[in-house]
Amino acid sequence: MDIMTLDAALPDFNQMQRLQDAMFERIDQWSGHVLPAVAQQVEDLRILVLFVERGCKKSWIGAITLLEDRTFTPAEQNHERASRLGSLLDRLDQHYAEFARLTKRLEVFSLAAVSDAVPALEARTVALQMQSETALARLQRLQEQNDTIVQAIKVFDRPSITQAFKGLIPSAEEVDLVMDTVKDPKVNADLVKAVIAKLNTYADMIEASKTASDLVTAHAQTEARLKEARDDHKRLQSVLQAAQVEQRAVIELSGLASDKQQWQDELGKVEREWTAHRKGLTTTMGSEAATVALMDLYNYLKAVQRACDYA
Repeated sequence: MDIMTLDAALPDFNQMQRLQDAMFERIDQWSGHVLPAVAQQVEDLRILVLFVERGCKKSWIGAITLLEDRTFTPAEQNHERASRLGSLLDRLDQHYAEFARLTKRLEVFSLAAVSDAVPALEARTVALQMQSETALARLQRLQEQNDTIVQAIKVFDRPSITQAFKGLIPSAEEVDLVMDTVKDPKVNADLVKAVIAKLNTYADMIEASKTASDLVTAHAQTEARLKEARDDHKRLQSVLQAAQVEQRAVIELSGLASDKQQWQDELGKVEREWTAHRKGLTTTMGSEAATVALMDLYNYLKAVQRACDYA
């Protein structure tokens, strides 16, 4: 195998380390913001990646140790050579089988809890956003109503207005009839009618207010509703923010699937090359062919180990 071919067949262990660091950083940063099932799944991935990494190294090191200085001479009888080679291949296959088992385990590991959570969280966040906007609109309407009542109390609480309308809240027509008799430079017909028009905007909520004193009661009731609306909006905002953080966390963690696949693809180079070498090994091989084939596999696995050590 020439150098260019060998380089292409070797895993990029530096890239694998970068991918592994990126995966673990994602897990550390975001797993605390998701549901336990999702957090457990990504933590299981971390454990599995480390387990596969250690196990695969152990497998190829075991194969290297097994193949080191293995030679077959023409002087050996065919049955003796076949027996030795068969025993060697059996032990070699044990290392290969363990390597393949580990890579398969990583391949079939599912991040379904992460991917399944994305659409559900998107829908929940949208619903909470709508609820929060509705709560904010209610809060703003109540605040505007309260401001109107406060303004009305200030107007109808003035002695000149109270006396002119006998403590009642007049209609616009009554204002036109009576305001000419009011001698108060701080109020006029336009101001009083504007206040009445605003009050009529909230007739559904303060319809019982017929007198100036009723407005005081309406003010107290509106203040209570305002507090309730503020608390409701604050609660929804808190829930929405938590949902948005969880949604962001799940989206970030969903990137683990791509990192895992790339990491797995690099490791898969060893499995493919090992498989290709193993297919050429049989117990019926001649001494020289067996020695060369085993040495080729040994040299490849040794190159894998060196690349791993230097990364």
